[in-house]
Amino acid sequence: MDFVFEDSEKKFVKGFAIISGFILFLLAFFICILSSYFLAFLACFFFGYFVVAC
Repeated sequence: MDFVFEDSEKKFVKGFAIISGFILFLLAFFICILSSYFLAFLACFFFGYFVVAC
């Protein structure tokens, strides 16, 4: 039972990381449109970090 819970918890954490990473990616896209390239770079960096963390 503990193993099943642990597995589903990992899936939830991975899904949360992907969703938050995707949100950061969208934020980077809009920031880039607003020509704030430094903030866009930071958001892309965090997005990449979330993908690697998975």
